[in-house]
Amino acid sequence: MDIERMLPDAWRVFFRQRQPREIQCAAMPILVRGTSALISSPTASGKTEAAFAPLYQRHVTFKRQTTSVLYVAPTKALVNDMYERLLGYFGSTGPEAIQRYTGDHHDFHDSHGNFAVLCTPEALDSLHLLHGDRLAGVRAVICDELHLLHGSPRGQQLRGVIARLRSGPDPVWWTPS
Repeated sequence: MDIERMLPDAWRVFFRQRQPREIQCAAMPILVRGTSALISSPTASGKTEAAFAPLYQRHVTFKRQTTSVLYVAPTKALVNDMYERLLGYFGSTGPEAIQRYTGDHHDFHDSHGNFAVLCTPEALDSLHLLHGDRLAGVRAVICDELHLLHGSPRGQQLRGVIARLRSGPDPVWWTPS
């Protein structure tokens, strides 16, 4: 399968200087079709690009004008690390394309012109309760390091927030489009 042809816009952002790894080649065709997936592989094996690249391609292909991806990580440190990594991919367009919403960074003021917002479960809960309208365009959720949340009250909180998002005014985002 020719990943470069499948993801022409995302290819320029994520793979301009290297070839995709095996996990990326396996996951990206599934995600670009709008199908949910659980990606599991060792640290530094390319899971970030495997998830973000096809979702970015969908964002561009469907000409989405508002934030379409939520990235949720269990710690502010991981959110901040991912934010810096994604800024490296998006370069000068990063601040508009990628924003964070944590206890320390409330950068997400407007969903227009954005691709993704990065947050912790608690910040997502707060964001949804205080500014739920900013999440109306979300079409995908990436949950990173999910094993750290599973079986914990924070994991239940995330499950509850996602359930509220799913039952919101535009629940169609949970079906492939």
